[in-house]
Formats: sequence, structure tokens, C-alpha cells
Amino acid sequence: METQDEEVRRVLREEIELRGYDPRWPELFREERDRLLSCLPRDREAYTAGKTEFVVRVTEAARAAQKLDRRPPA
Repeated sequence: METQDEEVRRVLREEIELRGYDPRWPELFREERDRLLSCLPRDREAYTAGKTEFVVRVTEAARAAQKLDRRPPA
């Protein structure tokens, strides 16, 4: 079984796929938040650090997607 640190490293290496809004997201977020809080009930620094890395990756992926949208048609 992988440790929490191993799981975090594995998840941070996964691909990010951008999609349109899904109305299920608020509930899925609550479920994921509750799962994370159960793993890190009092470790706010670890939660914030992981969240920050995720936000940086999403931002980079969004910028890359925007650059692709600006390319002239081939």
C-alpha cells in the first residue's frame, strides 16, 4: 500500500484535462474535501502546500491551452 506522500507525488504527476462546467462539481468537491480532511484533519500546512501545487499545475495547463487556441489554423 502506498504512503500518503507517495500518493500525493503520484497524483501530482497525473495529466490534467480541461473540460466545460459540470453541475456535479460542487458535490464532488465536497466529497473530495471531506476525504482530504479525513486524511489531514489538523495538518493545514500540508493541505495548503498540496493545494498550491495543484492550482499551479491547473494554471499552467490553462495557459498552455490558451496558447494553442491562439495559433493560426494550419
